Amino acid sequence: EPGIPPTKKEGDKRSGGGRIRMGDPPEGPAAPAPEPPKPDDGKEPSKAQKTEVDQWIDALAKWPAVEAKQASIRLAAQPQASYPLLEARLRDGADDWRLVCGIAATLGKIGDARALEPLLARLQDRRMFTHAADLLDAIVRIDPVGAKPRLLAQLLHGGRHRGERDAL
Repeated sequence: EPGIPPTKKEGDKRSGGGRIRMGDPPEGPAAPAPEPPKPDDGKEPSKAQKTEVDQWIDALAKWPAVEAKQASIRLAAQPQASYPLLEARLRDGADDWRLVCGIAATLGKIGDARALEPLLARLQDRRMFTHAADLLDAIVRIDPVGAKPRLLAQLLHGGRHRGERDAL
């Protein structure tokens, strides 16, 4: 047929009259498979990794979209590169609830106990009350045993230490 290049040589027993069909193996050398991401080895992240990590953190602002959840998984797979940037973004007062929830979910996946303080501090933000489930989930993931007492203290005392009283 004109316009369709033949894909087999004379004497090839496959049917199809020279057309490429679904299921036929490709002819010629196979394209190299993309290299999988390297595991986090504890080394300082490269500039390219930082740029990639920043892009993934920006994608968290679409939480709970699939793209944001995929970015969260990628960030959690590289805790050395992503944790400092995630914590800084959370502490710097990110106002977008989607970004805060995406960061919280990612920190929960990473499981670093250093994230507890900034996550607990975010629970004090009244703007986060309707979206606190992601914060609570992250806190429980990081500290399954100690999270309940911490959260109870947070709820009962509003983050204040024992002995402090409200001024009436």
